[in-house]
Amino acid sequence: MHMISISRRKRRITAGGNYSNTSMMHRYAKNIRIVFCIAMFCIIRSYAFAQAIFPKNIADSLPKSSVYFVGQLHYNKANAIVEQELLLALNVKYGLRYDILEFPHSVAFLLNQYLLTGQDSFLTFIHPAARFPVVRAVKQYNDRTDSTNHISFYGIDFENRSDGKFTRKAVELISGNCRISPAEPLQELMTRVYESPAAEMKGRLANLKEYLKKNETISKKLLKHYYLDLYLITNAQFDFSPNRDDAMFNNFNFLYKALSLTGDKPGFLASFGTGHINPGNNKGLSMRLSENPGSPVRNSVSIIGIQYLNCSFKNEGYKENAGSMDFLCAKNSVRESLKVSTGAESIGFITAGKLKGLNCSKNIRKMSGLIVVSNYSAVTNYGD
Repeated sequence: MHMISISRRKRRITAGGNYSNTSMMHRYAKNIRIVFCIAMFCIIRSYAFAQAIFPKNIADSLPKSSVYFVGQLHYNKANAIVEQELLLALNVKYGLRYDILEFPHSVAFLLNQYLLTGQDSFLTFIHPAARFPVVRAVKQYNDRTDSTNHISFYGIDFENRSDGKFTRKAVELISGNCRISPAEPLQELMTRVYESPAAEMKGRLANLKEYLKKNETISKKLLKHYYLDLYLITNAQFDFSPNRDDAMFNNFNFLYKALSLTGDKPGFLASFGTGHINPGNNKGLSMRLSENPGSPVRNSVSIIGIQYLNCSFKNEGYKENAGSMDFLCAKNSVRESLKVSTGAESIGFITAGKLKGLNCSKNIRKMSGLIVVSNYSAVTNYGD
């Protein structure tokens, strides 16, 4: 954008030593209008540029699927852009309404409370410094669309984050919203969870899960729609481990079955660490859901990789050129050939058909496309 300068000419002063009041007012109003127009031009141009960053044809290039897996490297600025744009585009095109997080469902529950109430306190409780651009964009989208198209979040990952801080908060909110009699065993078990010290949390969650399974009918009656939330929290793996895809697979199966009872087949977007969506790893979550006979979405999973070029990440030890292609293409020259620009931030897309022409592993044929991210910097917080 060229800088626009506004010059001022010296004005002739009247005999009395004063400017003409009428002339001054007209000149002042004119200058105000010029400044306002310049400001609006800057805003509109910035907005248009932001909209142009993400290729709008990606959703059109993807097949209709039950689950769309995106493989990201954490803590990069482009991740939020990719997740937000794909989520909203797939909602419009295919009616996809659920975003699965690589987080416990207790965190997803708190995010959904923000979507319902608009209270920032739910977000600051999760992380006081994070901006949550995707969550805020979903809130704005939900507010202007029909409730049948509203997007919500679900978590299927391990539960013990921040020594159970999110677990306690979510269970306490569920308890307060349901107002179950203190005499009910279910209420006692929930109270024990949200009052639990960190050392006893795992055992108390297990006891609550056991009660929910053995007493499903009465539990659903007392909890109503919160039954699914509470079960996902108790059913999750408790502690972190690199090989936790089995637990996430089981939690997803329960989630899919529960949502299927409420209407049409549910659709999901899941933006996970790239290791979970490696098409060469049959034990990974995406491939298990795609090919395992026990998967409710078998043969209906789209795997979308991300390759980062000249990008940076926060404390993750990733190289500046890294991503999904690292599993599939041994030659660095192939990855370098994907570079679409130098210096400026850009996001491009390579269709499944064009990926097949690359000199890579045959597993690349299992991917529905590749997003190419160039020149994006690191972010400090996961929610940014």
